[in-house]
Amino acid sequence: MFNKLLSNLPFNPSLITQVSFYAKRLHKEASIRRLGFVLIILTMMVQLFAVFVPAQPTLARDGNDIIEGGFGSKDRAVALCRSNAQDFATILLHFGVTCDGVAAGSIESIRSTDQNNNLFSLGRLPIGPTYNGRATEETEIAISASEDSPYYMRHLSSFDSGAYSTYQVLSVGNIYSVRYYIMFSCGNIVQTGKPTLPEPPPPPPPPPPPKPEECQWKPNIPASDPKCFKPCPVDGKHNIPAYSKQCFEPCPVDGKHNLSASNPNCFEPCPVDGKHNIPANSNKCFEPCPIEGKHNIPNYSDQCFEPCPYNDDIPKTSPKCKPCKAADNITDKLACLLFNKKAANSTQNISNANNTTAKAGDIITYTLIVKNSGQASIKDYVMKENLSDVLEYADVVDLQGGKLNVKKTVAWPATTIKSTEKLIRTIKVKVKNPLPNTPLPCANATVSPCPKSTSFDLIMTNTYHGTTINIKLPSSIIKTTETVTTTILPDTGPGLSLIVGFAFTAIVGYFFARSRLLAKELDIVRTEYVSTGGA
Repeated sequence: MFNKLLSNLPFNPSLITQVSFYAKRLHKEASIRRLGFVLIILTMMVQLFAVFVPAQPTLARDGNDIIEGGFGSKDRAVALCRSNAQDFATILLHFGVTCDGVAAGSIESIRSTDQNNNLFSLGRLPIGPTYNGRATEETEIAISASEDSPYYMRHLSSFDSGAYSTYQVLSVGNIYSVRYYIMFSCGNIVQTGKPTLPEPPPPPPPPPPPKPEECQWKPNIPASDPKCFKPCPVDGKHNIPAYSKQCFEPCPVDGKHNLSASNPNCFEPCPVDGKHNIPANSNKCFEPCPIEGKHNIPNYSDQCFEPCPYNDDIPKTSPKCKPCKAADNITDKLACLLFNKKAANSTQNISNANNTTAKAGDIITYTLIVKNSGQASIKDYVMKENLSDVLEYADVVDLQGGKLNVKKTVAWPATTIKSTEKLIRTIKVKVKNPLPNTPLPCANATVSPCPKSTSFDLIMTNTYHGTTINIKLPSSIIKTTETVTTTILPDTGPGLSLIVGFAFTAIVGYFFARSRLLAKELDIVRTEYVSTGGA
């Protein structure tokens, strides 16, 4: 239309009215396109803000995280380490990693299946021998300086929701130049290779037997030897004892000079307290064994030892002296504990609620059982249970005297478990009504794709010393939609949306500039036509 009007205007001056009308239409079109271009620019600014300042999880926190919600930068990780927030520095030091080592670390990306699927990550919660259809090879890690010990280390690939997951990590070296990784998304420590349990220290060697008292008259022989005697003081009879009948000299013993040397009471008294009425060379003159019940044998006898509290026939220092077969040494009493756990749905009258589906408002009773299979009592034993995953969908009804801390771990007062005794504790919770629709936790900026998580997955998962209880919950429309959008819909991340946005902005900008240019050219034609009178 533009070319047609301009080409015919010199031959038909009356077309100037159509040129004016077309110019007005182009000005209106340019105004509309200007508004569209401004809106597109604002949309692009919102998209860029979403890319450079990505969303972070605020509602959901995984109880397995070493640092709740993770950290966004290396400087933040160093600050958390230096303040020992959530025992972060204590846990790192267990692996030989210092805060200076964290500051010297480098940012990298790793796959969960790197090192031939030999990466193991540390977490606060146990997940059992299998999880997500994969073997975890879970190992308990005791960190004595941390109040939340023990921790648990398992395959990093156990949490994969697909073939593998990619993590942004801080690569650090410890004081022995061993490489570790700290995940940005949760602060969990990753190492190459399965952790090994420390070897128990060998038992101390038994004390050497006491050296018998030497004869005071003849060197290199014991005092109890028959050849150990005081010689007769009479000249020519030095080779016979002073108490011999052939030695007629007065009794040489101090305080007994008034007796004949042959008198039965003329003897050197036994130096042991309580045995002064027998000769010093008597076989009954010995230091008694100091062990209770063995005072009638010498302290140098092979039978003079402190008996094992579990077997009187072996010494306390023997490697066989231990409370049970599972123990490593005499003090390893905790190895004799046998753990069990079960759950019941009181509302639905289900005695074994594992792998069943509970409803909103149901009462769930967890029963924890600890049995002492050893021969020794275990004093001041504290039962603990982490309820972080359960309390996402339930409220506490009764803890049977236990106390719940801010980290959602319930602990009961210390008690003594006698041999063969069972310690039973119960936890009653009530499923929330209505059920929360909190989304799954996932730090989009550091993990791709979102890994498998036990938090807010409509399953109340609880593991107690290797025994895992899973109680399912009914899904709502919101959670079903969340599952579809995170597992079925295609990935339309910020990269693709930016490309589409820039392309759309370029197209809108082009048509806006074109409308302005055509309107300006028509204004020039009208001005020149009026000034020249159509000539």
